[in-house]
Amino acid sequence: MAATVSLIQMLASGALTSTGAPIASGKARFYLPGTLTPVSVYSDSAGTTAITPPLTLTAGGTGIAYTKVPTRLILKDSTETTTYFDGLVNIHRAEQLEIQSASVNGGTETTLQTLLDGIGTSFGGTAGLWQVKVNTSATERNLKTVLGELKVSVKAFGAVGDDITDDHTALQNAFTFAANASGTVTVYFPSGFYRNSSAISFGGTQVNVEGEGPGNSIIRNTGAAANTFSVTSTFTRWKDLAITHSSSSTGFGVSFTGGAGNHIFENVQVDSHASAISTNHTVLYVAGNSSLTTSTGSVVAAIAHTGTGRVYVIGSSLLSSAGKGVSTDTGNIYLVASSVSAGTYGIDMTGASSTLRSFGSSISGSTAPVRTATTSGAMQLQATTLNASVVDQRTGAPVAYSLSVNGSVTPLPDQTESIRIIATAAITVTINAAIALGFGRKFSIMLVNSSGGAVTWTFNAQYKLQGGAAPAPATGNLIISHFEYDPINSVYRETARSASMAI
Repeated sequence: MAATVSLIQMLASGALTSTGAPIASGKARFYLPGTLTPVSVYSDSAGTTAITPPLTLTAGGTGIAYTKVPTRLILKDSTETTTYFDGLVNIHRAEQLEIQSASVNGGTETTLQTLLDGIGTSFGGTAGLWQVKVNTSATERNLKTVLGELKVSVKAFGAVGDDITDDHTALQNAFTFAANASGTVTVYFPSGFYRNSSAISFGGTQVNVEGEGPGNSIIRNTGAAANTFSVTSTFTRWKDLAITHSSSSTGFGVSFTGGAGNHIFENVQVDSHASAISTNHTVLYVAGNSSLTTSTGSVVAAIAHTGTGRVYVIGSSLLSSAGKGVSTDTGNIYLVASSVSAGTYGIDMTGASSTLRSFGSSISGSTAPVRTATTSGAMQLQATTLNASVVDQRTGAPVAYSLSVNGSVTPLPDQTESIRIIATAAITVTINAAIALGFGRKFSIMLVNSSGGAVTWTFNAQYKLQGGAAPAPATGNLIISHFEYDPINSVYRETARSASMAI
């Protein structure tokens, strides 16, 4: 805190002897209180021009001197023989007051100025506003902003977490605080069961939610039709907790509305709701061994997505015993090393521009593992296991699969009469077995090599190939193989094969 310059009034108004006579040509010297250590005083109110001691007074005993700190003034006659005054001046400012408190300064007397400067210094700041600077190369920031980035326990707002008390009001207050904070606040759930009777609603720019693991930090919804969370924030991150219901809910575990925004779930378990997550936001990440499970009640999907955004499911599992794993109208779905199991469709894409890209995953559905839109869209399945045929409703051009790494393709002759498989790198492409069809049913496979190198094409033993060798188009070429199903032997026989031709 910067010191304030003040005029020494005793000298300005004229110093007098005990008989009332002016101390003509008196000599004034200035020291730190209780010492003979000289302290600077100034001839100007800006405190820039220091006076060389002693200060000689006028014939009327006056003198102009400004000081910045509490000052000991010793005033003598012109020959500095007789002392007329020895005491403190400039002591009537709040920052100059001395305090003594064992809780803040160990019981040592110190000025308020020193204490306040010490507090500012303890936060690393130099701007005099108690700003925080974590190290010498960091930028000073407002203390409120920094504190707003800390974890805030729901227990600080009165949550109990005993699976008996309704913690809704405490939880709502915690999230309202986080949404209104100037920085990014993490709402923290210590281990416990937090019962919640109605939807917790919050917005804001960014709110993080964190627990001690889905087996330890559990939010248990008790409202039969309520969402557990209704969120309009543009960014949230959920980590290490479980969101469940005391029985089952027709509401959603987490419902995101409002459009643009990104949301991340890491090691989160959501179950016993109509949908674990419902969103129309730009990006949804579900990763880190998360598990999303719907109830057996009014089931929509483990992830119900609307809009043109993207859904990423990485290293996680989706289970919807009576509904869908993921549903989207015009969005894009990416599965990596994940498992989807559903009572109807594992993946349901209803929009013309919706796409599915899956790698190293398994998809199953009682009706079908995947259902596509009736017009267009893209579907790329690499190293992905399907429990049954895809309901591929796309019409027009042959269905195309594009592979850039080793992968497999499952033909769908019951849905389309031809497929196109494009290898864009020197990889191995495996053609999986297809389902059984009626006698004489035919379909074609177009093998395209745009890799710039050799591609290995491997067919399941169900396919009986002419000459026993798989087609092998050279780079920049394609070959079309025609197959007819033989239901007696349950094989597809290659009835014709085109010559290798330019793409």
